[in-house]
Amino acid sequence: MEFSAIPTVLLTSSVSKAPPPVQVAQRRPESVFHLSVWGDYFLAYASADKLDLIDAIQRLGVAYHFETEIEQGLHQIYETYHQSGHKNVNNDEDLYITALSFRLLRQHGYRVSCDVFNKLKDNEGKFKESLIGDVRGLLSLYEATFLSVRQEDILDEAMEFTATRLNSALPNLSNNPIAEQVVHALYQPIHKGLTRLESRRYISFYEKDDSHNKVLLDFAKLDFNLLQKLHQRELSEITRWEAISALDQLPDYMKIVYQKILDTYNTIDDEMAKQGRSYGVEYAKFVFKDLVGAYCKEAKWYHEGYVPSMDEHMALALLSCGHKSLSSIALLGMGCKIPTKNKQTNVSIQ
Repeated sequence: MEFSAIPTVLLTSSVSKAPPPVQVAQRRPESVFHLSVWGDYFLAYASADKLDLIDAIQRLGVAYHFETEIEQGLHQIYETYHQSGHKNVNNDEDLYITALSFRLLRQHGYRVSCDVFNKLKDNEGKFKESLIGDVRGLLSLYEATFLSVRQEDILDEAMEFTATRLNSALPNLSNNPIAEQVVHALYQPIHKGLTRLESRRYISFYEKDDSHNKVLLDFAKLDFNLLQKLHQRELSEITRWEAISALDQLPDYMKIVYQKILDTYNTIDDEMAKQGRSYGVEYAKFVFKDLVGAYCKEAKWYHEGYVPSMDEHMALALLSCGHKSLSSIALLGMGCKIPTKNKQTNVSIQ
């Protein structure tokens, strides 16, 4: 699918004149952004909607398609919304948008002050109790706190406040789609997640959001599936190359043994594939690699004359005794389901 065809369906704008190139200052060498089919769309969007769009694109894992447009949009928000000294910020502005703009701008390297959150406190210097009912806003603020730097006490306070309030709110969110997002965020916030894994999870979250953009969602699913197929092909090629390369590097007397090991596991793999359980062979291979690694370490200790401590010896002996390798193969042969298949790493999104 040609990317240039996506925006004409996904994004429409009433703005007829394309914006001039934008130059980014302060945080990196001066850059000039060129026009694109998404330029009008981003710049025509209201700030709140624009932030939502950028966040969705990033969390769905397709931001690499729209890097220039995202930079343009965030730069415009920074210029008109933050760099102006917050003169355009309404004190009653939505908590969700305030926290979201802070997080997105900091993620992209803009120097934004945490003072924008002072308005969320009461006269006693505590976060307003009126914020408790805004679960979406609390979640947005919680995610934003992970972009803090040293001596930003207000963000430390906000992290504790939001985590406590979100945990308290969970029992009342049983029928609310946002409950899953809250649970996951408390376990692993966006800032600490792996992009591809997080995008797979967020696709499910986004699909349950009644306000989601269907074309953007479909594009994210397609992109995820295509990338997964690409990564699978690359992994297959790398694995095949490593096996051949390793065999070529071995001395002749070891090549026979190594080839026999490869043949044995390939035979097991073929048999397990007939039963739909070939994924278990990969785990058995990893365990066998640990066994060989343990043998090599013992040999190294011997040749170097090293005497390990009891703790070192026992830790290595648990591997070199071979019980893990034998058990994994035995369980496979018995038809036991050793590990369950990781559905997140090998599944097409419908």
